[in-house]
Amino acid sequence: MHRTKETATIIAKEIGYNPAKIEYNSLLIERHFGELEGKPWDPDLDMDGIADIESVDTLLERSRLALEWLHTLAAHNILVVSHGSFGRALRSHLIPEYPFDSPTRLQNAEIHRWV
Repeated sequence: MHRTKETATIIAKEIGYNPAKIEYNSLLIERHFGELEGKPWDPDLDMDGIADIESVDTLLERSRLALEWLHTLAAHNILVVSHGSFGRALRSHLIPEYPFDSPTRLQNAEIHRWV
C-alpha cells in the first residue's frame, strides 16, 4: 500500500487537495499473490491453482465491499488509487461488460471515470 499512498499524496498536492484528508482502506489493497509476490507476471499462469494466492472470488468479494465503503463517503467525486488486479475487480462491479477476466487490462497510471 506504500506506493498507492505515495501516489495519492502526489495527486492530492497537484490538484490542491489536502493530503491529510485522504481516506485509506485496506479493502483497496492489491490481490495477494502469495509465493509469486515480487515475481514477473505470467499471463498463462492459472493463479487460482496456487494455494496461497488470493482467489478471484475472494478478490471480487473484497472489491464489492470496497465499493460499498466508497458509497458511504461524503463526497461527490472520489479518486481511487490502487493496483491492477484490484482495479479490474472494482471495474467488474461498475461495468459488467468488463468482467474480471476480460482481456482488456488496466494499464499503469491509467485514469478512468466510472459513474
